Amino acid sequence: MGFRPTGYPPCYHLGRETFLAPLRWESDGFPLFGANGRICLEHESSLALRPNPSEPTRDDFSEPQLALCWNYLRNPRPELYSLSERPGFLRLRGSSDGLDDIASPAWVGRRQRHFTVRVAVSVEFRAATDREEAGLVVRMNERHHYEAFLTRRNGAPSVVLRRRIGSLRVEEACHTLSPEALRWMLVIDAHRDRYEFLHGPSEAELRPLGEGETRYLSTEVAGGFTGVYFAMYSTGNGVPCKNPADFDWFDYREQSER
Repeated sequence: MGFRPTGYPPCYHLGRETFLAPLRWESDGFPLFGANGRICLEHESSLALRPNPSEPTRDDFSEPQLALCWNYLRNPRPELYSLSERPGFLRLRGSSDGLDDIASPAWVGRRQRHFTVRVAVSVEFRAATDREEAGLVVRMNERHHYEAFLTRRNGAPSVVLRRRIGSLRVEEACHTLSPEALRWMLVIDAHRDRYEFLHGPSEAELRPLGEGETRYLSTEVAGGFTGVYFAMYSTGNGVPCKNPADFDWFDYREQSER
């Protein structure tokens, strides 16, 4: 088990991973790992390797069950999730449980496995109150997460960027949306050192929403060792949501580093 650190001082937010390294037994009875005792990130292998099936780049939620790459948070409540109520959409019914609670909110996540990746969702949601929200979160645990979400602010549909780092919790950006904006895109561009958040009615019309450092979601800051998730979620933050959140698709696309 190992991890890929980044930055200085080094830290890691992708979680522990399984690494294989060549081993040779020396005449003195001790093993020698790697190339003359040095482990590199890549090695030539004589094993007959068979690649794992690739995870989907886009999930349009057209299957009767979620793909194996998806995880719930703790024990899921089946009444909060549906792939059949609106075919072609993942429907989340936000409960009273939120992102800060040690509970099982309406939350479906996929691990971050690459440093540079674009994650995007298309979501329809009409918040009935300022407490209701639905969107896209990058999460290490209840006390360390960043999220872009649809909600209401001052009676108007809005998109918000919020960050929680330990006991600090702040809404960093809030933009009012047109009442006719029924479907909206939320995007996270992940880099080694930061997450960039974008939003818009389509990919051609994306606008910056804000950003947050990866370091504050790392093991060295947040604790734990399993790494972060990108997840779709919905919550009423204390009361159940009146309206469901419908996610049309979810993209996970590895990008080249720049």
